[in-house]
Amino acid sequence: MILDPVRRSIVAATCVAAMLVHSSLAAADARCLTPVEKTAFEVRMLQTELMVATLTCRGVSSRDYSGQYASFVNRHRDGLKTHSTVFQGHFKRSYGGGGQTQLDRYVTSLANDYSRASMTGTGAFCEQQGALFERAVMVQPQDLPRFASERAVNRSIGVPSCGERATQAAGKKK
Repeated sequence: MILDPVRRSIVAATCVAAMLVHSSLAAADARCLTPVEKTAFEVRMLQTELMVATLTCRGVSSRDYSGQYASFVNRHRDGLKTHSTVFQGHFKRSYGGGGQTQLDRYVTSLANDYSRASMTGTGAFCEQQGALFERAVMVQPQDLPRFASERAVNRSIGVPSCGERATQAAGKKK
């Protein structure tokens, strides 16, 4: 079958559009979080929350958490390193050569979110963080993922888990 130039252009444009949609869906699927990556994100969220609290509260009387933060990092050094590797791997897998830039943006945004939360009243914020530090330094290394997950329950990671993506897609087909 021979197509006239206009029909060939329409067919070609349709094919290109279909390929673009397919590749953007594939890219979106590649950016979803595996269960291991979700845990790594939750651990990073906890670590960032503790870091921001340490920096924010160090000038508040009797609320210097530097020692507790150091204890937390020392106690969980191996787990933090493992989760950090997975966390970084997600950005490399999802964004290729731009992974480091995206990781930096995510971490900066996360720290800014926690910092904004502290601005509603530094004294009250720092007092609340005391309980978090007490619990965080007592968590056994094998329980760090569970503790971080419990802490992240009401917070958005900002990236859907792969299971959520499949559930969303199935819901749209109905």
